[in-house]
Amino acid sequence: MENVTHIYRAWKTVLEMLRDRGYITSEEDHNTTLEGFKERFYKGGEGVDHKELTIKVVKENDATDGIIVFFAEGVSLKTDVLGKYLTEVESEHVKRAIIVYRGKLSSPVKQMMEQPREVKWEALLEDELIVNVTHHVLVPQHILLSPEEKQELLKKYQVKESQLPRLLTSDPISKYYGFQRGDVVKIIRKSETAGRYVTYRAVF
Repeated sequence: MENVTHIYRAWKTVLEMLRDRGYITSEEDHNTTLEGFKERFYKGGEGVDHKELTIKVVKENDATDGIIVFFAEGVSLKTDVLGKYLTEVESEHVKRAIIVYRGKLSSPVKQMMEQPREVKWEALLEDELIVNVTHHVLVPQHILLSPEEKQELLKKYQVKESQLPRLLTSDPISKYYGFQRGDVVKIIRKSETAGRYVTYRAVF
């Protein structure tokens, strides 16, 4: 039996994640309580209506830059279900798509998601979304540099991208913000002596 509280918390984290990525999200959704979530999405013995959980939003500064988030049903994501998501996204005119899933991704599913497509696909495990990793007191602020800012940084310090410390795409922070290979991230940490100090990492 699915845990409604877990799904609710994952849904709320996804909303926070989208807002942190610069997408326009509903304040009503952010303020939804567990009871309100159940009233909207819980169908009693049928469980949560995962289709109704689907989120489609656009960037604050670019209405053509959209993203869609699917919440997969069941304990594992099936290739036929992924196929339906792929078909749906083709007609949505978005640049990114996310699937929130449970269990493990099978090899056929991974192969389907890794195929070159116009839309960038991400897969996020529901259990990893129960708590927002960026809310942890030890997690510093991460800011994605624009391509121009990245080139200015490399030129200023006369370094190559490969010489910067690395941040893996598999890192929870990379997954949260959707960082991609080749991105450079500015990290701001608190310091008892200097107030704060800044470092940079290249995403690999």
